[in-house]
Amino acid sequence: MMTYISSLNYPGGFALALLHSTESSSDVRVHIDTYAAMTGVTRFGQLNHNWIYNKTEGLAPAQFGNFTHLLTSNPKQHSGNGFSVTAVESGYAGLDIRPRLLLSAELPVSARLQSLVWIMRRDDAPS
Repeated sequence: MMTYISSLNYPGGFALALLHSTESSSDVRVHIDTYAAMTGVTRFGQLNHNWIYNKTEGLAPAQFGNFTHLLTSNPKQHSGNGFSVTAVESGYAGLDIRPRLLLSAELPVSARLQSLVWIMRRDDAPS
């Protein structure tokens, strides 16, 4: 159970893996925000040598137009600014304890998930 729960702490890494599996273009410039970087995006996950991966912090809103994709924990910041959500990765948000299941065969504890990292694509990005 604890191994499963621990695996839910890496939504940024799962989002990057999902982006690799769904994006076929070689002209990809992806910005990775701080939260995504802290939750699993590492150089080991940067698998496509043709892509540009960027983790610069403190960018002005206009600077995001240089990217084709974003891995972000704050999609509202980019919605309406030329980016649309293409996928969401959920991660660990706590435990739900169900005391009524203590005497049953089911586990009385389950992981609660919430949306944590959004994959966004620039609306005019080349396909």
